[in-house]
Amino acid sequence: MNSFFKYFLAALLALVAFVFIFFIFIAAIASAGDSGKVTQVEDKSVLHLTFENEIVDKHSENELNINLATFQSEQKDGLNNILKQLAKAKVDSRIEGIFIESRMVNCGIGTLQEIREALIDFKSSGKWIVGYSDVYSQGAYYLASTADELYVQPEGALEVKGLSTNIAFLREALDNAGIEMQVIRPKNNKFKSAVEPFLLDSMSAANEEQVSRFIGTIWDHMAEEMASSRGMSVDELNTQVNAMASRTVESSIAARLVDGSKYRDEIEALLREKLGQEADEEIEYLSLGAYTHAQASDFIDHETVYNKDGQVAVIYATGGIDMGDGDAESIGSEGLSKMLAEARADSAIKAIVLRVNSGGGSALASDIIWRETVLCRDTKPFIVSMGDVAASGGYYIACEADKIFANENSITGSIGVFGTMPNMEELTEDMLGVHFDGVKTHEYADIFDISRPLRANEEELWQGVVDDIYNDFTGKVATGREMEQEYVNSIGQGRVWSGTDAKEKGLIDEFGGLQAAIDEAATMAGLDEKYKVKNFPEEKDPIQQLMEDLGASVKMSIMAEVLGEDMKLVEQAKRINAMTKWQGVQARMPFLLEIE
Repeated sequence: MNSFFKYFLAALLALVAFVFIFFIFIAAIASAGDSGKVTQVEDKSVLHLTFENEIVDKHSENELNINLATFQSEQKDGLNNILKQLAKAKVDSRIEGIFIESRMVNCGIGTLQEIREALIDFKSSGKWIVGYSDVYSQGAYYLASTADELYVQPEGALEVKGLSTNIAFLREALDNAGIEMQVIRPKNNKFKSAVEPFLLDSMSAANEEQVSRFIGTIWDHMAEEMASSRGMSVDELNTQVNAMASRTVESSIAARLVDGSKYRDEIEALLREKLGQEADEEIEYLSLGAYTHAQASDFIDHETVYNKDGQVAVIYATGGIDMGDGDAESIGSEGLSKMLAEARADSAIKAIVLRVNSGGGSALASDIIWRETVLCRDTKPFIVSMGDVAASGGYYIACEADKIFANENSITGSIGVFGTMPNMEELTEDMLGVHFDGVKTHEYADIFDISRPLRANEEELWQGVVDDIYNDFTGKVATGREMEQEYVNSIGQGRVWSGTDAKEKGLIDEFGGLQAAIDEAATMAGLDEKYKVKNFPEEKDPIQQLMEDLGASVKMSIMAEVLGEDMKLVEQAKRINAMTKWQGVQARMPFLLEIE
């Protein structure tokens, strides 16, 4: 009888799995069919932007994105597509204006700046933008402040408070667990703060100095943009922010952070007035998703235009850098190198843009990718576009470009390395009562033994290895950027810079986003305005992608059960788990650094 129930349960689970996969397959086919439909745009339409989905660098054509832990849709918007739709709406005579209605925007500060600049460019056509929300996060306000008219719900709220950082320090937790994290970094890498969470309970003076500097310069640029849009001086804006003028709707209006308060129906009346409509007429709203499938006669879509011989490859490199193939959230040395090599060898591709959004990772993996970037630069125009962050290993793979583009709000630099090795002696011997002993044939045969602390000669050996890698790193930056290595060392030392300071220091060439980098690549290659953009990596089959995501989703659901529904805590747990898998010398940004 027990065997019967066992086999019955197994058969039932198999049937459920089959039905689930079958419906996903049907949905994928339906999604593929829908994605080919063209949206009809009526005259006097309004592009309605809510920014409710997470924004990533690259748009996915796969409209069947399901979180397999919750079986809910998990759509993401690609920055490249947002920029394209705003550029299209600018020249589309059927689009009268943009209505931004957003509570919060899930992306980094560099990405926010690129979207904001595209909104400003949209307004240069003479079209209008209206902003409205019941609640504005600071990021949402940063975008909405571009509006010609900006309103908030009468009982709503704004968050305009300045920037802050949050770093999780683990030393006490490691001490309690009986684990010592042994850290080796070049002697002058005082700013290489990725290791500080293992060693300290709070920020070092050097780290506080660098973080204060780069979030300060980022805020200065954001404040200048918002103040300009709101018709006030930067000093006026900062005075209001320091006084937390956004604490109430009334004080926000008095501080000129918004133009007034309105209910949703009053906003609709305002939009009808702008459109020249009667009170009973329906407003033709177009969402970002719907407008993506619309065509405009005066707009050149570089991703779909046919051009067999005049192409620009745009290769997206997102996430931590490690060995292997990588995936949508990580950069693999083999995977990225293969894409670079393919673009380099393709005669139809006349220029390459590498979009880097990475805080770094394995120094070895970074070096493998670096070599391929040298070959690309020697073959055809090679441009780097930096996203929210392109630092440490992310800068390593960028430094050989003919030109580097970044925004003022991008984070870069962090030219430095470190190595870590845990010492588990206290945990194993003192807490668990487990003792180790053994024999070896050579002096350093047991150098990776984590059951004891490093010996003096081992520490000296590792110090030499780390120093050599740092020297090689600064040498490659010096060559790529045509600088003296001594100067690179002076601005290196693991120090993180904002895009503003990075341009002054010579670490980047131009301010500009992804499209500026693509345009420059096309110009350097001598292409006309109808060049084609070929994106890498290419889209995977949606079913294949879903099956690959299954394992990761199950792990995430388990962590969510343990830690509750606080996804920020879940994300921190993911990063700490990734930390335990670091191997070899690392070129990474500060660990668990968040700017809010």
